[in-house]
Order: sequence, then structure tokens, then C-alpha cells
Amino acid sequence: MLGLSSFLYELFPSIGYHYPWLWIPLTIILIGETTFLAYMGIKISMRYVLYTGLAEITFLIITSIYLIIYAGPRNSILPFTSIPIKNNLTTLFVAMMLGIATFGGLNGVVPVAEETKNPKKNVPLALAILAFILGFTLILSSYAQTIIFGVNNMFNYANYPDPGILIYEKYLGGIITALYIIFIVNSFNSSGVSFGTSAIRTAYGFARDGILFPKSLTKINRHKVPGNIVLFNGGLSLVIALVAGILMGPFTASIFLILSNTVFSFFNHSLAGIELGVYHRRKGSLNIIKHIVVPYLTSFMLIIAIIYVVYPAPPPPLNYSAWIAGIYAILLIMLYVYYKRKFPDKINSVGDFSI
Repeated sequence: MLGLSSFLYELFPSIGYHYPWLWIPLTIILIGETTFLAYMGIKISMRYVLYTGLAEITFLIITSIYLIIYAGPRNSILPFTSIPIKNNLTTLFVAMMLGIATFGGLNGVVPVAEETKNPKKNVPLALAILAFILGFTLILSSYAQTIIFGVNNMFNYANYPDPGILIYEKYLGGIITALYIIFIVNSFNSSGVSFGTSAIRTAYGFARDGILFPKSLTKINRHKVPGNIVLFNGGLSLVIALVAGILMGPFTASIFLILSNTVFSFFNHSLAGIELGVYHRRKGSLNIIKHIVVPYLTSFMLIIAIIYVVYPAPPPPLNYSAWIAGIYAILLIMLYVYYKRKFPDKINSVGDFSI
């Protein structure tokens, strides 16, 4: 939501200049709207995400293909190599942090498994389909904009507040650019709905298992969602957004929170990948490729990415994002140890609810 506020400021710089505080009511309205969608039930919120998401994907694929055709002889294999960055691994891995974060939320379908028909079949299928569709669309769009902007000119790309809009305006005209802007705004909004839905279901699972959250948050409202958790999630999100935005400004705060969340997410995924082999070995269902090679290789790459955010780190205050994520991870580990000692039965039964 801070990112969306910053984007709108870039679109209308004069308004941002005269009303620098405008991001505060805007953020309140946006978080209120996404919280309302989540409160009204998963069918309404997920249909909104599905339909607008499909429209965005279709738009990006068609316009990207047009830009690629327009580029003609400028098409090249270079964007798929490290040659443009002179094979600099530091640049590659730091960029990888935000690159992988672009796919954040891909596994957001997992927490809604209990509300899915035949989840053991449909959830893995949904993950595979999402990975293909998102990967194809994002890579195609990135390639199209890189080629049309100029491979050797991409370091200037980041210096523009809205380089994608400049490209679309130059090569596709005003109407298409307006649609592009609408889809960007919608992407921020639908992302808030998706992440909120995932966080709400995860918190509900913990509350049901008697971990971290009180049982009172498990109460289901008339729209068949845990309404109290929805309101709690919305309120907490608002507090974090406002505090971070006031301390750092909405744009810097949005990057800070993305980096911090990405580092913690990488840490979380690394632990899960390593534990996967241990879990299946205990069950006697170990597959070397699926449960050792692939997850361990992924965990190794994620750990490298985390290291490159810590050192060499981006300039302050962004360099503190990794430390915030680390402190958060340590606090959760301490919380786990506390529950393990005080309530071992609860810890042992976490996640036992069957689908």
C-alpha cells in the first residue's frame, strides 16, 4: 500500500509536492478497502483477484509481443546473460532479491487449502500453473521492456520514476498507457488482498492450534471467514505502514518493508527446504531428487541472496531491513523454544489438522 501511494505520487508529482501528507489517508483507505474485501469472504476477494489478474496477464502478453516485434533487429540473447552487468555476481545477487520477491505470494494458495475442493490435487496443480503463467508473463514483459529501452541503457532505466509508463506512452499511445497505469494500480491492490488472505488463514491455523493467537480470533463470521483475524490483520498492517511511512517516507518505507519481508521469507523457505528431507526421511518416503537435491539447492541460493543483502548492503536505511528480519527470526525462534518447553503438546500437534 505504501508502494501504491508512492506510485501515485510519481504519477502526480505536483499533488505530492503540495500535499506531502496525502499518502496517509490514501494508505488508510487502501488498507480499509482490502480488509473489507477479505472480511466479505474468500469468494468475493479471490474472484476479484482472479478476473483482474487474468486481464492484466492478457494485456501484458499482447503488449509485450508488440514491443518485441517493434524492436525488430534489436532483439538479442544478451538480457538472458550476465554480460550486460559485466558478470558482476554482487549486482546479480542483489538484483535477485527483488527479482524473486516479484514472485512473492505464489504459494499463497496453500493457506486456503481447507477451503479448496480436492486440495491435495488442486493446490499442487494451482502452484504449477501459477509458476508457469507468472514466469512466462514476467519474463516476457521484462525482456520486451529491456530490448525496447536498450540493453546497454538499462542502468538509466532505474533512474526514471516510471520507466514502463514512458515506454508504453512512446510506443503504444495514450489509451494503452492509461490501461497500463490502471493495471499497475490494480496490481498493488490485488496483491494486498492476496497477501492478506494468506496471512489471515495462517493466523487462523495458529489460533486454532492454540499457538500465538487467542482462540477468540478463530470465530467465523457470517461470510464464513475468521472476521476477528481479518480486522486484527488490517489494523496491524495499518500501524506498520503508517509508522514506517512517517519514519522513512512512503517510497523508502515500501522498499524497506519489501526487503525485510523478502529476507525473512527467504530464511523461512530455506528452513522449510532443509526440513523437507528430514520430514520425508522420518516418514520413509524420501525421494532424493524431490526432497534433497531440489530443496537444498534452492535453500543454498536463498542463503546466498540473504548474505548479499547484508554484505555488501544497500545504503541506509535499507541496509537495516535485513537486520530487522534477523531480529524478527530470532524472536520467533525464542518463542518456539518457550512453547516447546511450556506447551510441548501444542507444538507437537501444530499442523495436524487434516485436509
